[in-house]
Amino acid sequence: MDSLTQQELLDDVEHDARDRARFFRLARHADLDCLRATYFTHRFPTHTHDTYVFGVVTAGCNTYRQRGRLVRAQAGDVCFINPGEPHDGGAVEGPFSYRMTYPDAAWMRRLAEEVTGRGVAAAPSFGPMTMRDPDLV
Repeated sequence: MDSLTQQELLDDVEHDARDRARFFRLARHADLDCLRATYFTHRFPTHTHDTYVFGVVTAGCNTYRQRGRLVRAQAGDVCFINPGEPHDGGAVEGPFSYRMTYPDAAWMRRLAEEVTGRGVAAAPSFGPMTMRDPDLV
C-alpha cells in the first residue's frame, strides 16, 4: 500500500469539476501541511500517510474505512488518523467539506511537550477515530 502526501493525492486523482481543494502550509506552525476541501463525488483510494491526519468536517458527511470499520464523520466531527493507518475516504451520501492538518511525529511530540510542560518520549497515538467537541472545532 502506498504512503502518499496530500499533495500527491490531489495531483494524482481525477476529481469532479465541482470539487474544490486547496493545499497550503502554515509557516507560523513549522510549515504544517493543511487542506481545505469540498468533494462532491470524489473517493480517495485506500492509502496511508507518514503523518497524522487531523481535521474537522464542516459540512455534509465524509465516509471512510479505518481499522476495519466504516466511519461516517459528519459536520462538527473531529477526525483522527495515526501515521501509517490505512484508510480511504470521500463522498458517498453527497458532497462534504472538511479542513485537515497533517502534522508529523516530531511536530506532535513538540506540541505534547509544550502542553504538558515536560519531555515526551514518543509521539501520541489516538484511539478514537472521530469525536464531537465544539470547543476543539
